[in-house]
Amino acid sequence: MFIEVVTVGFYLENCHSLKQKRQALSGLRDKYGKIPTVAVVETDYQEQHQQSQWQFVFCGMDQKLIDKGVAQLERTVSLELDARVVQFEREKI
Repeated sequence: MFIEVVTVGFYLENCHSLKQKRQALSGLRDKYGKIPTVAVVETDYQEQHQQSQWQFVFCGMDQKLIDKGVAQLERTVSLELDARVVQFEREKI
């Protein structure tokens, strides 16, 4: 079994309320929260409007599939969100 934790930090310049923050990042939870081999959680800055930190835990029997999922996540957060990525760290467990 391979497990990898990806920590992603965001700066949301145009968010001035928690509701706007949730709306800006909801697509990410919707997309990755439905994948059975990925766990998604907001891990920091829950009460701040313009910052957020999320962790994604990828697990599976094939490291290549995990690498593919992490690469897709990196593309998604950099291209599809109205937020600046300020942190992207991978940790194999």
